[in-house]
Amino acid sequence: MGRYFYIVVWLLLPVLGAGQGKENDSQGSIAGQVEQLTSLASFYHGYARVKKGEKEYYINKQGGKAFDTVVPSANVTLGNKDDIAAYDEFVKSELLPTKVIPFIKDGKWGVMNPRGEVLLQAAYDSVGVDNPYYWKLKKANEISFYLKGGKMLPFFEDVGYLDGNYFDVKQQGKWGIYSFKEQKLVIPAIFDAFDYCGGCGRKPSYVYASHNGKWGILDWNGKELLPFIYEHGHYGMRSDNWVESFTKNGKRLIVHIPTRKEFLADEQDDYPKIVAGLLLFKEIINVAHRQTVKTGNNGSMARYGIGIYGQDGEMVSPAQYEWIDEPNANSYLGYYGPYLLAKADGKMGVVDHSGKWVLPAQYDDVKVYDDYFVARKDNLAILFDKNQKELLQVNNAEITHANEYFYSNGSDGLAVFKVKQRAYYGLYFVDNARYYPPEFYDVDIKAKFDGENRDLIVGEKQGLFTVFDAHGNLLIPGQYNGFSFLESLPDSLAEIVRGKKVGLYNVKSQKEVIPPVYDHFELMGPQHELIMTTKGDYDKPAYEFWNLQGQKIIGKTFTDKDTINTQYCLLKNDQNGYSLFNVETKQVRFLDYAYVWKVGSSRLLFVSDDGRKGKLFDILEDRELGTVYDASQFNFELNGERNTTYITLFPFKNGFAKIVKHGEYGFIDEKGKELLPPKYAKVSDFNGAGLAVVVDARKLQEMGYNNRLWPVNIIDKSGRTLLSEGYVAPDLQFSDFSELFLNDKILLFKMLSHTSELRVGLADSKGQVLLEPIYNDIIPTKNNRLLLLKKGAKFGLATFEGKIIVPVQYANMGLGNGAFYTSSDSVDMFPVPVFNDDKWFYIDETGKKLPLEAANLDDLLY
Repeated sequence: MGRYFYIVVWLLLPVLGAGQGKENDSQGSIAGQVEQLTSLASFYHGYARVKKGEKEYYINKQGGKAFDTVVPSANVTLGNKDDIAAYDEFVKSELLPTKVIPFIKDGKWGVMNPRGEVLLQAAYDSVGVDNPYYWKLKKANEISFYLKGGKMLPFFEDVGYLDGNYFDVKQQGKWGIYSFKEQKLVIPAIFDAFDYCGGCGRKPSYVYASHNGKWGILDWNGKELLPFIYEHGHYGMRSDNWVESFTKNGKRLIVHIPTRKEFLADEQDDYPKIVAGLLLFKEIINVAHRQTVKTGNNGSMARYGIGIYGQDGEMVSPAQYEWIDEPNANSYLGYYGPYLLAKADGKMGVVDHSGKWVLPAQYDDVKVYDDYFVARKDNLAILFDKNQKELLQVNNAEITHANEYFYSNGSDGLAVFKVKQRAYYGLYFVDNARYYPPEFYDVDIKAKFDGENRDLIVGEKQGLFTVFDAHGNLLIPGQYNGFSFLESLPDSLAEIVRGKKVGLYNVKSQKEVIPPVYDHFELMGPQHELIMTTKGDYDKPAYEFWNLQGQKIIGKTFTDKDTINTQYCLLKNDQNGYSLFNVETKQVRFLDYAYVWKVGSSRLLFVSDDGRKGKLFDILEDRELGTVYDASQFNFELNGERNTTYITLFPFKNGFAKIVKHGEYGFIDEKGKELLPPKYAKVSDFNGAGLAVVVDARKLQEMGYNNRLWPVNIIDKSGRTLLSEGYVAPDLQFSDFSELFLNDKILLFKMLSHTSELRVGLADSKGQVLLEPIYNDIIPTKNNRLLLLKKGAKFGLATFEGKIIVPVQYANMGLGNGAFYTSSDSVDMFPVPVFNDDKWFYIDETGKKLPLEAANLDDLLY
């Protein structure tokens, strides 16, 4: 009897239908009546697609209409595990999930999550779910926003998102500001438009407003901060005290909000301008002190200077600078801190935001890195700290931060600089004032481990790498072609590479622990305190064992290594034979045998002097066990040729091994004791549930070998038989009997005496009959959730405990669905489609019939 007989119809429903939605009305059928459909399908995440004539829609598990269709999306699929995981992560965050699925029911839109749980009932003309801050809801030509936590705004003519609490809303053709926290308009809807810097790093405390064609600025209480006398364009938007987007009478202005001071922008010049939150302005200054900028109408030379206004709108420095700008402006080089570059008398220095010189204007060029300044004067490069202390100076060199790409985020406290001289790089470590003169071809910053701060400074020269920590301490000298720090190793150790060979280096003692002459190394021992090195190719490996101090703990080299368990390894040396190595005690026990093999046991080995016969060796008790066995199942050179003088031993499985004597099988345990003597015609290995199949030799002879039925019983670990007589196994001459088991359950086959037909039942691991052997077939559904029972031409469902869920009375069952064989969650088992009297209908887990019937079960691809 074949074990792969299927009567079920297989379906595929990849995108539609899911979870336990709340759309549970019973629309589509009248109480007490059965709705007639054209076709139905298996449930998938709480929903099933049905057809009525040419119309398709989806029902919930109560049989009520759930929705007509989902809105197609390449972004998310119902039931997809990855989408569900992404949705769950969004739920934990402050954002709305975008891994959701809009659906349509009777022309109205709703939203469900990838599990199929309804988040938003179908009540809207459209729903937009692409924005993680809000979902846009449209209803009767009005707009609302759905927010985090299931909260909603009232409906308005239109809505704009400002900062999550404040929204610009339109009523009767005018705009106002609505506060979600206060649940009211905080600025009345009397304005023509609003604008806001939503992209600013800091949320502004004000909003741009338009009234009667002019723009001003209001705070969130509607207080006028700037009067409505300006024109406005959406450019140069800010969140501080300055406005750059206003014009007045066609002239561009910069306006300070608190003081209402206006600064007229020169269309022919770059000033005034905002730099680092400060206003830089230009004005004519004393001719005796500053540079010539342009010629006046009378031919005299006009000289200009640059000054600074602070965030408070007050002048912090008069126009005393020839030039001033943000450090490293428009450059990929890093800058961080309250500094500006400035020029005076043709030289460059650094001022802080109060206009105070922190590095006098004496240099040809200056770069700023956090609180450090690199200045160049003639051919001299100088590194200063913020207190003007000179840290380093180098002739004919260029000094830059070791990490040139930190932009405006700062260096995370990494005070390391590289010095380029000709084509070579050196390093200066501020913390310890250590200077390594230029000798490297390149310098890089790396992290010890993925995801950690980059705090290793690496210099490369001719393919050799020198490694420093962030303080300038030498970790690895420039003698190796590669290195890596491993999380499984102590912090003091690093893997080193020379050519293609590896070793270990102690960065604290500055010594090689294991020379880089090996092809591979592996950590061993309960605390990873041992290292096994490998040298040579796969066919001829050489193994050596070390401690973390670089001492060989075994003075020999081994040609083979086999792990027995977490504590023991079997080692082989071509000259000295076999040894047993205890990785916990570090002891080696020589095994005085010509042959030693593993036998599938965590405590036993097979040992032999001649390779044809041998004994079991108990490594825990350090002794041979008494019985001599044929070695044919372990010595492959014998090609399976048995020495029938001795019992043949097979490898252990789950604590027991089969033995054969004179063609009959038995079992021994891991102490070498017979569980059952050799008396069976055939046996299986013990499975993970501690059960094995045995075939009675006498009964097999009585039945005859030609009927292809095996008289079987089941034994447990005590050797006790679990079943009464009369059970058989069909067509299993070349089988290992594994098909008689369903997890820890046993399939029971019996032959009907009057017809010689087979019937199958089910027993538990103790031999207790759960289902009598009266069925033509018992087939587990996907993931072994339930059992499909076939009796004659009828089908039903049962649990693995033998409980009948669906009586065996249906002509067909629609258990199949393509999602059974995809990465998505399993198909819902219930309600299950069943077929009787030329109709398909649903049965739920209580046996209740849903009020729906159809002539067909769909097998369409959706």
